[in-house]
Amino acid sequence: MKRFVLIIIACALGGAALYGIYPQAFHKNTSDIQKAKSFNTSRLTGFSPGAKVSYKILSPAGALHTGSGLTDETGSLKFSYENELPHEHDHLVYDFRIEDEASHEDLNILLRVDQRNGEVTATGNGMREFSDILFSTPAQEIKSRSDWAGHFSEAAKAPNMTTPHEFKLALYGMGNWPLPDQKRSPAIIEILEAPGGGGPDAGGVNTFSASPSPLSTSNSSALNAQINAIKSNYVAALMMMTEQLSAIAMQQTFIIGQFFDADIQKETQREYQKLKAEAVKDYHPSEEMCKIGSYVRSVANTEAKAKATKSILNEMFMARYMNELGASTAEGYAQDMQARLRQFRTTYCDPNDNNNGLGWMCDHDQDAFGIGDSGASDKERINKDVDFFRTLVFPATVNLDFQDDTLTDDEEDVL
Repeated sequence: MKRFVLIIIACALGGAALYGIYPQAFHKNTSDIQKAKSFNTSRLTGFSPGAKVSYKILSPAGALHTGSGLTDETGSLKFSYENELPHEHDHLVYDFRIEDEASHEDLNILLRVDQRNGEVTATGNGMREFSDILFSTPAQEIKSRSDWAGHFSEAAKAPNMTTPHEFKLALYGMGNWPLPDQKRSPAIIEILEAPGGGGPDAGGVNTFSASPSPLSTSNSSALNAQINAIKSNYVAALMMMTEQLSAIAMQQTFIIGQFFDADIQKETQREYQKLKAEAVKDYHPSEEMCKIGSYVRSVANTEAKAKATKSILNEMFMARYMNELGASTAEGYAQDMQARLRQFRTTYCDPNDNNNGLGWMCDHDQDAFGIGDSGASDKERINKDVDFFRTLVFPATVNLDFQDDTLTDDEEDVL
């Protein structure tokens, strides 16, 4: 048995040596490869058996290729066509529509390859809500998730557009596997553009046949030396590595249970958050209902009162400025100041303001009435002449009606 293994290794090493000397024996001529045509393959796997797939490849000049078919018993389907002018367009669009009659799901996927900025964009709808998505190209891999409506859109970098296209989209929320088994077997859409190597086989995959060439023999003593070197440098090291990994794996077994607990906790929290978001969306009343209820309340009457109040305030201010009869300035500037100071002492003054510096100004002894009193008579109105928030903003309703002859506290505070 050992001799048989040694012979196989010798043949492999001899073939590798021959490859280093005559590489053309294992490849077609370079000019032949350049002359070979390019084939575009689109493969779908992991979907429900019998799902209907409609397939289009679009460019600014129009449709390059269209096709349709049904997935086989394994949920797979493959499209392949000869790609003659793929790189002369600014962008290509791969359009997939998958109709699953068994689950009543319709999935729409658009894969756009932009030749100008080297970017591949994947958009779609029809996914299950909050299902995982893996979008990968040779240059980048993106993990994403669909939204609550089953929509998603992601953009990934692609290599130089002069090279063949190759990217894959894995959908964890479609196909014939219910969640959470879907995490192990997603539905996959794969695009591969393969140049050279002849035409596609019956399965739609490019084939390649190497030129036949006899293998060379090798010196047995040199081969035995190489085998011994492999045993010394690799086999012994691999044995020690296996022993060490086994010991570490036993130490790490304890944390696996903690990972399971964390996974269950996170899934439970996500389910609670999902139910909460659905409840808020379903039972939260619209703001328009409040607006409609407010609008139906005598809007015209309110607007008329607002205009009348503004007009009356202007008249009162002008009467004071022009010293008209009945205004506080009718008898002159001195009487106006005395009247306003008297109103401040008895209605708004707080002796504790300014580090108790307003005690003399708030004293009622300066007037002919209220001997012994100090400050505002109504403690609720202290400083309301200068407190804009407490006078106008904070109250839900301000009692202002200048169309009657009754002076309210709110009207006096505002004036």
